[in-house]
Amino acid sequence: MSLNTRSTSAPSTLTTPTTATVTSTADPANPTCTICPGSRGLDKGAAAGIGVGAGFGGLLLGALAVFLLVMARSRSPLRRKKKYRHSSYAKEERKRHDYPHAVERSAIDMKDHLPQSTDEATLCTKFTKLSELVAQHVENFYPKGNTIANIVTSKSVTVDKDLGAAAEQLSGLFQDALARPLAIRHILLKTIISALTLNQVQERSLLPPRIVFLTRQMNADSFDPEVFRTAFSSWRIHTAFLLQLNRKGNREYDMHLQQSIELNIREINKTLAPYAGLKSDEQSRNSHLSKIMQLAAEFGIILFSEVSDWTFDWGNMDYGPRVDRDGKVYRSVIVRPALVRKSDNDGKGLDKVVVMKAEEEFF
Repeated sequence: MSLNTRSTSAPSTLTTPTTATVTSTADPANPTCTICPGSRGLDKGAAAGIGVGAGFGGLLLGALAVFLLVMARSRSPLRRKKKYRHSSYAKEERKRHDYPHAVERSAIDMKDHLPQSTDEATLCTKFTKLSELVAQHVENFYPKGNTIANIVTSKSVTVDKDLGAAAEQLSGLFQDALARPLAIRHILLKTIISALTLNQVQERSLLPPRIVFLTRQMNADSFDPEVFRTAFSSWRIHTAFLLQLNRKGNREYDMHLQQSIELNIREINKTLAPYAGLKSDEQSRNSHLSKIMQLAAEFGIILFSEVSDWTFDWGNMDYGPRVDRDGKVYRSVIVRPALVRKSDNDGKGLDKVVVMKAEEEFF
């Protein structure tokens, strides 16, 4: 075995400066192979390939940028709205994107959740029931032709002037045994209804004290009547909803209502107690009258909570003697007022709309 070692016949010469020429004669088959310093290690073919590759890469980046821009525009809500404006998706797109402002949406939601207005038939039924209870109360505790407990002259009978212009004529009816129960019905129901109005003093009002206090602070004279009526109707229904006036167990209101009922009963007894039957139990009479006023308070809250403005019309009835077409003399008493609607469900004023006519009793 022998070990052969090959060596080059001529040594290579290498210089490091970049401006020098490196010449290699290591390959005798290609003695002309040289690397020129001007190409920096690349020949002309390689340089051209790199240029073509860079240009192609630039085209790819440009195409990618254009693609992203087109995708971004296609996702725009405005572009989608134009695209689907006449398509089957147009309605759905409007629902998803065309929301009203936050304030408008909250107002719409508030109105949608408010209780619906009570129909006229229900209001008439409740008012009729209240009137019938008053009639039963008079029949049970102030019967016709009963013996008066204490002799009372017409001059000593005082009827509150707020109950009507015919207060003196009503006082005179107490001396007639047949007319007296009708006059008592008139006075009782008018006293109860006056406690449901917003201009009643707070102590005698059957409505919540906060409501009476706030409404008495409003000066309707400084506003246009139609504008005030519309705004006031909206205020009433929203206030009733926020204060939950129909909710049971309102401690503040329950205490006020009890005190108001007791005060109204005392005022009524000042005039009517002497005309109660001899067998009439004062405690039972007051207890029954208290239940009537509690029912009246519920009815008053319902009317207050309505958008429509409701009122009672007693008319300008003359309680003196009248003559009919046949020459007969007769007299009558209004025992139940007319129920009148003054505005519609939008709070706009109406001409006098009598929903329930007044009830008149003749004698």
